[in-house]
Amino acid sequence: APKAEKSAPPAAKAPKAEKSEKSAPPATKSTTTPEAKTPPPAPTPSADSKETKPEKPPAESPKESKVAKAEEKSSAEAKEKKGFGWLLNRNKTVEAPKLAELLQGDDADAPVKFLRAVASELCLDTPGFFDGTEGLTVVPDSVPAKSILLHAAVQAEAEKLQPKEAAEGTVKVAKSMIRELVEKAAAIKDSKGKREVLDKVVLLATNSQSLTNTITPDVEAGTPVYEGSLRYKTVEALFDVYLDNCVDDMQETTTAMFGSLMSGQEAPQMSMEQMEARAADAEKAQNTLAAVFKISEGKAQKLLEKKMKVATDQVQKDLMSGLMSGNS
Repeated sequence: APKAEKSAPPAAKAPKAEKSEKSAPPATKSTTTPEAKTPPPAPTPSADSKETKPEKPPAESPKESKVAKAEEKSSAEAKEKKGFGWLLNRNKTVEAPKLAELLQGDDADAPVKFLRAVASELCLDTPGFFDGTEGLTVVPDSVPAKSILLHAAVQAEAEKLQPKEAAEGTVKVAKSMIRELVEKAAAIKDSKGKREVLDKVVLLATNSQSLTNTITPDVEAGTPVYEGSLRYKTVEALFDVYLDNCVDDMQETTTAMFGSLMSGQEAPQMSMEQMEARAADAEKAQNTLAAVFKISEGKAQKLLEKKMKVATDQVQKDLMSGLMSGNS
């Protein structure tokens, strides 16, 4: 029995199990696999992350864009040059071709022959301005009734076309001639020289309408207008010069009439009628030129009234000074 008591102490080694329990955590580490790990949180977008976006294709250089636009413009102009040769400028506004360009074409082509006949007749109103233009029929001054011959040629060629085509052709010729005359007037520095050329513009616009009504009475073509490269302000300045000259003419006539009355000489009735007719012709010419320049009637009337007021005030001033000098 005493021996059994001594053998009991070895059994006390059991506390070593604590070490095994302590070593258990490493065993758990070995059992965990990498797949069980939770994925890291997604990074929040920042201002710098914008730089990582895919880059846009490089923008076209200014030179390349200009070349592309120029190519598109040239192709568009090539299409517009068909027909009677209408052109487009940079502002996409229609420009009437010059007369020489308009009259180009096959001599056997009916529309071309008609345009040439119309231009030849209208050139009678503008002697010296279109001399040497290819395609015009020039009749010597020694030939009697040359205007009748040229008009007969227009009527003969018009019969080969539809009325609408003939009317449009007449307007095209007038527009080409008006463009050249207006731009010539703009280049003249002298106001009197400008007025002389603008008088031709008015005459040409009036006679071209008359010609259209004669050969195509059932077609309403309207007034031919200026279609060129001049700016609107330049065209309006030309109209202003024309009004100045018209008002000056009326002022001279009025002053002469009142002068004869103040001197005791009774003005004949014919002079009054002539004055009224002259005033009516001037008003008609002003309206025609305003229509050619595409100036509204209201604006043209305001410009005229302003100038007339200045002229009337001057006439009254001259009359008062005449009365004062007569009384003295």
